[in-house]
This record gives sequence, structure tokens and C-alpha cells, in this order.
Amino acid sequence: MSYPSDGSHLEKRRVGDALDFLRGALVEYLSALPRTSGTAYDSADVQALLNAFVERFREFTLPNHVRTLAFSARDARNEIAHYVGVVAPDVALRHLLNIRQLLKDLGMQSALVEVDRLYAEQLRSLGTRDDVSKKNTGDTSVVHFDGDDGAYYAWLARNPEGYVVNVRRRCSPDYVVLHRASCGHIANPREEGAYTERGYAKLCAPTREDIRDAPTYCGRAKGSFTKECAHCRP
Repeated sequence: MSYPSDGSHLEKRRVGDALDFLRGALVEYLSALPRTSGTAYDSADVQALLNAFVERFREFTLPNHVRTLAFSARDARNEIAHYVGVVAPDVALRHLLNIRQLLKDLGMQSALVEVDRLYAEQLRSLGTRDDVSKKNTGDTSVVHFDGDDGAYYAWLARNPEGYVVNVRRRCSPDYVVLHRASCGHIANPREEGAYTERGYAKLCAPTREDIRDAPTYCGRAKGSFTKECAHCRP
């Protein structure tokens, strides 16, 4: 897969390379199914492989969210193969994160290493955007992401040990839920805009001590979350 060499196509190039690594993983995964010829999928492109993966999903012992990731990867392939123009940097980051999670769930560690490299390159191209939404209250480290999933994904990648508070976009004291930054409920790839561009926003901080300030932005006492996630146990 090749693209023009000008900088405007770097995002497409990175996503395309990640899909190439995913293609190899899908060939290996599908070829291992019972009643499948060892060469049945060798010549298929990534679109055909993703279609086959979805169609045969019941034959895998995989959680249902993996099927959703496969659909999202197919959308990424269609975007870079057919859509005119460039892929926005934050959209490319989301595609790469989705492909990375799919490879991780498939247990394809060698491909995962390569996609991690592409993800890191794309993240560097976004730069540091935390100051766009920072709450300027004293010396707090809390960052407010409202209407910018790309910047939110970038913060998660830079702060894997951090903390995230899920709040409504119209901040309300009755919904202030604490998570770890690694929690799948607030970090796994989802549909475009799901995390900060619809009904919810995120308050983020690198340490547990810093995140104690977050409830005050929603009219609650410092450190008084309405709930702490039972899944990630922050």
C-alpha cells in the first residue's frame, strides 16, 4: 500500500500500515479455524478478511466487543481507501487505537509492537494539546475535555497511569464518576465522538491526589465522587 509522499497523507499512511499488520494477523487467525484450508485467505485483502472475520465470528471464542472493533477497522480501511482528501490527525489516532486494541484482543503481540510504533508517531504529530481545555483554577492539574475526542485519546496515551472523571457536558453534581485512565469503560475505542462530543465530557489528572479537585467543577466537595468504577477500582 502506498500513498503520495507529501505530509498531508502521513495519517493515511500510518493507518494503512497498521491495517497491513492487521491483515497478517487476520490471515493467521482465520486460517487456524477448523475446516479451513491453510492457504484459503492468503491472497485476500484486509477488507475481505474483515468481512470473513465478522461472518465467522461465532466460530471464535472471543468477547462480543471484538466484533465491534472489526467493524471499526473496516470503516478505517474504507476511509483511507475510498474517501477523497486527508484523514484528520485525531481521526487517524482513533483508527490506530482501534486497530491496536483489536490486535491486542487477538493476542497478536508481534503486530501489536509495530502498531504501537505507528501510534506513537501519530501521537507525536498531534503535539501537546492539554492546554486548550485546562481549567485555570490555581495550580490544578485537572484537564477538561469537552468536544474533542482526539485530544482526549492523546491525553490517555500520555497518561496511562492517570485518572479520569466521567461527567455530563452540562456538569451536574449528581454524576461524577471516577475511573483509571486504563479502564475500558472510558478508554476502549468507540464510535466517533462518543467520549466528549455528545452527552459526556471528561475531567482528567495524572495522579489520584490531583483528581480529587475534579468534583469541585461540578459543584461537589473536593474528593466526593458520586461513584468509583467497580470495574477498574481506581
